[in-house]
Amino acid sequence: MSYFAISIYIERISFAEYMSNLTIKTIEEKLGKHKIESEINSDEENELIIKIPEERGTRTVFIDCEEVEEGKIDKEIQEALIDTDFEKFRYVKGYEGIWSKELDILEVEIGSNITSNRGFIRSIKRLYSDEIISRKTDVSIPSPNDVNIFFGESSTEFKVLSELKTGYFGEVNTTDIRSTIKFKGANLDSHAKAFKLIETLLNSILFQIDLVTNISIFPVFDRTVADETSWRRRNRKKVRIDVPKYSYENAAISLYWYANSAFGMPLLQYLAYYQVLEHYFPYYMHVESQQKIRNYIKDPRFNLKDDNDITRIISIARSSQVNGVHGDERSQLKATVRNCVELSELSDFVSSDKERKEFFLSKKKGLANKIVSITVGDKLIDDVAIRIYELRCKIVHTKNVSDSGSEKILPFSSDIKKLRYDLELLEFIARKIIIAQSSPL
Repeated sequence: MSYFAISIYIERISFAEYMSNLTIKTIEEKLGKHKIESEINSDEENELIIKIPEERGTRTVFIDCEEVEEGKIDKEIQEALIDTDFEKFRYVKGYEGIWSKELDILEVEIGSNITSNRGFIRSIKRLYSDEIISRKTDVSIPSPNDVNIFFGESSTEFKVLSELKTGYFGEVNTTDIRSTIKFKGANLDSHAKAFKLIETLLNSILFQIDLVTNISIFPVFDRTVADETSWRRRNRKKVRIDVPKYSYENAAISLYWYANSAFGMPLLQYLAYYQVLEHYFPYYMHVESQQKIRNYIKDPRFNLKDDNDITRIISIARSSQVNGVHGDERSQLKATVRNCVELSELSDFVSSDKERKEFFLSKKKGLANKIVSITVGDKLIDDVAIRIYELRCKIVHTKNVSDSGSEKILPFSSDIKKLRYDLELLEFIARKIIIAQSSPL
């Protein structure tokens, strides 16, 4: 009896391995037919590595072979990988979207301020049809040309490819409800044409819905880009929390909380952190001239009744104003950072992380042209202030952009991921300024 049980157990394990190998082999064959690169990384993680085309390059995604073998990946998902046409699609760079030249389809995820995705889908479907439409049925959207446009739940291909990007394919849930707009028959033969369709026709449709319904609606941009800029290193060292000793100005701390809450919106985060600095410009724009005047008055030779001494004080104030302390925003920013952040602390922050240091010292073309000089003493503070101001201008408007030869930074640009270290730097400085302006409880 015991031998029979052991025999059955071994056969079941072998069958599971057989099905796993069959699934992976079938996926590899599907990918090979469409010239999509894939390979098994058996040396380390036993993963199937797939390079899905994205614009002119590829995006590397993974399927854990062991999870397939152990049954951790749902059967429905395995079937989706085998039975659907996911291998015929490519990613749309910058968006949660996919397109296929072979099938002539573009599909882009749509987001809204309605918490229930099912409720959102029902609301939009009612705009285009008086009939009761089932949850699984797409509704047709009127088109200004021969392109067929549909709104509804995302396709299985979209769900699989979207979740593959996150690196957590074992957690894919094909029953997860996402709303998308699909374009069919647009003669898509390039990524540029698919992208253009988003910038023109999709934006037109969504803005019309926004105006008519007052529903906040938008195309969902690439979540992995937002994740890369919003990731904060958690301090995993053992720490002790003492009794609070200081209070912080409400306006500044509110702006700081606002920046922290803008998860996934790096441009908004950057501006909110910048506003923390900006809040103190009126104070620090006078600090340098105040200190000079204070030092002059403390001189034992100073005589309040001497007109020459009074004239000298006026001259100090005017000199500071001419030098820009009371003037342009860049000078005010420099004065604020200089008075709140210790040079050694700023240098340590930039240098403490190898990747962060390399980023700021890199001469490669990035979002900001200013390279930070870590080893040149006080110049570090000026460099940091100039860099912060340059990025702020590129986010808010085109001010000074033509001088630098760079384009403004747009919300859906894939280059937003380059903001990560600049966001960390600005957050560090915002914290220091809030601390500098704190008062005892």
